Amino acid sequence: MPRLEIDLRKDPMKRLLLLLTLAISTTATAAPVNNPQLESFLRKAMTVCPSPSFAIDQVTEQGPAGFDSYRVTQTSKTDERCREVNFAMVSKASNQVILAAVFPVPNDGRPLETRLRETTDRVLEKKTSVSIGQMPLADGTRKVVVSYDTPFGQLRTDAFLDSSGRFLMAGRSLDRTQDPRRQFLKAIGADGAARKGAKGAAVEVLEISDFQCPSCMHAHSKMEEFLKKHPGKISYARLDLPFFEHHDWALQAAVTARALQRTAPTKYWPFVDYVFSNQEAITAQNVESKIKEFLSDNDVDWKTIEPAWKSKEEKRVLLQQIGRFYDNEVYATPTFVVNGQRVFYSGDKDFMFKYIETLIAGSAKAK
Repeated sequence: MPRLEIDLRKDPMKRLLLLLTLAISTTATAAPVNNPQLESFLRKAMTVCPSPSFAIDQVTEQGPAGFDSYRVTQTSKTDERCREVNFAMVSKASNQVILAAVFPVPNDGRPLETRLRETTDRVLEKKTSVSIGQMPLADGTRKVVVSYDTPFGQLRTDAFLDSSGRFLMAGRSLDRTQDPRRQFLKAIGADGAARKGAKGAAVEVLEISDFQCPSCMHAHSKMEEFLKKHPGKISYARLDLPFFEHHDWALQAAVTARALQRTAPTKYWPFVDYVFSNQEAITAQNVESKIKEFLSDNDVDWKTIEPAWKSKEEKRVLLQQIGRFYDNEVYATPTFVVNGQRVFYSGDKDFMFKYIETLIAGSAKAK
């Protein structure tokens, strides 16, 4: 496959969000909407597809209290793999837009936390913890934190409960008066990404990848060639999204990369290239020796990296990063974000690179 798609049996958060979407989309009827301002906002919040086809339909069934509910569909006329379906809950009283999957909460006499936890246990197929915020947020919504144990600590992701307590919204809250692309970059922690290339370039590309993902290896290699083709025109950054539940050494490689970013930043990008180029030779059994080999060859003392390897805090922070990605609907690697917007990437086609070249050409004309 040209792009790594997450196995729903192995990635419980992806499974949750997909099932949440299906829960409402299979029952709700919708009517087409012509709202250019809302469409412009939502287009910027969703993935850029080749030859896009975009539709907004108002959901006519009762949805989250205090919101008008819309089904948003982004597809491609030329590549059926680029498809994104979401729900936009537009506040009737504020500038809030919640872009999320929606799940009706069972309405019975049991405590709300019990009903939510039973639902997440069933969908995630594992024991979860649910924490409901006591203080109401905008439009009377409340934050819901869903967490579950992993070998590296607890993974947490956020959702929203509407004021009626009948609908769980798993996704992101956006301010309609602000650019959703900038909100997205802030929400996923892009400020903490490792960077190289031209500072202040008109085109900024963020790679979100997993060291053990074969598609990421090929995508990174193609992007390196592309950067050489356009020197000084692109600001490039990278963040780790290790799918540790089915990649057995990806998290340790990510911990190492993050440690290098702090302690030996000039070695960060050589390390990324080294791991991807040696991906097929690295195993869970030899990952430590392979990393030590790189460090030795690059005059980096293992003792500067070893504390991160052993630190529970380092892994907790990385799990927080993974949770932020899930909160913002980033579930697959490689994911490329161009000027704050996810752009469809397929290893067998050059749409994303042509899209970036169009932005480069446009910025040159604007000068």
